Amino acid sequence: MQLKDLDAFELPWPTGTGEDDPMARIGLRVELIFRDGYDATARRGALMTIIDQYIDFAADRLKLYQRSGDRRPRKITAGEPLDLSPLRTAAARDNSDFSLFLSGEAEVGKASHWSLATVASHNGYLLMHFPLQAFEGAAPNSFRTLFQKWCSELATEQAYAGLGLVLPTGGMVMDEAIGHCGPIVTRFSGLDVDLPDSTARSCKDGIRCVAWLTAINSKWLQRAGGADAVLRVAGPTVTSLPYNGGTIFVAGQAPDAGDRERGRVPSANLALGRALAPIRSPYKEPLFKVPPGYKPPPAFNAGDVGRRVEPEELPALHYTQQWMSRFG
Repeated sequence: MQLKDLDAFELPWPTGTGEDDPMARIGLRVELIFRDGYDATARRGALMTIIDQYIDFAADRLKLYQRSGDRRPRKITAGEPLDLSPLRTAAARDNSDFSLFLSGEAEVGKASHWSLATVASHNGYLLMHFPLQAFEGAAPNSFRTLFQKWCSELATEQAYAGLGLVLPTGGMVMDEAIGHCGPIVTRFSGLDVDLPDSTARSCKDGIRCVAWLTAINSKWLQRAGGADAVLRVAGPTVTSLPYNGGTIFVAGQAPDAGDRERGRVPSANLALGRALAPIRSPYKEPLFKVPPGYKPPPAFNAGDVGRRVEPEELPALHYTQQWMSRFG
């Protein structure tokens, strides 16, 4: 299948949700998680620089934005261009949280290949989406080189990039959309997706899973014997790149979505996932709606995630954890 065909894929909202198409697309997904431990002003300045670079790359494709301080969706037009001046002011101050959501669609309920979501806080994250064709014709390894640069500039704690589901970014609509995505990501296990704020809250001392590109800070890597040990265990299909604060692991020459219905699971992801199993953290929040009749095993309980869980949450939480552990 060609890149243009994957870029054209649309997963509609289920009937009765009241939302317009598309609910999800397939694209390039970049998620960077960062926390305290790095100079706050420098980190916020680096974050704003990356945002500006993304906006320049997207050019006139961006149509809508929401920013902290005034969460109303704002259309981007020639008469009313994108205004990030309040965020630049906040970025220059320590301990001043801010957030931004950008979209190439004119409605918050629609998924766009050109979209960005970020929260600068103690559980900070930056999520960026691109169409698969965005780097077609670029220099070899351009995408992974950019990822390496962004990881270094933000001194990321953990980060993931590669093929993934692109969901709407505005308001609470991403939370609603991901609930319907369980069947497609279960079949195509190489497609990455999550709620980055949930990952920032859940995975405070370990990774959530692996993707084509997986960045991990050096402190966590010590629990797996260090980067060299991970590479030895993973084998020749996995390589690495350094970044400021850790190591990026590359699972194969190119990202692979796999297809369980055809017996295809991304082998390089499996090799990397098994090597990094000692530092995978239990996911403490449910993401997906469970299939009809799904029940967790009797032994699964709230103690497995380290927080109080209501009984009705257990099926969705177990379903999410099973998916997060699909590579080891």
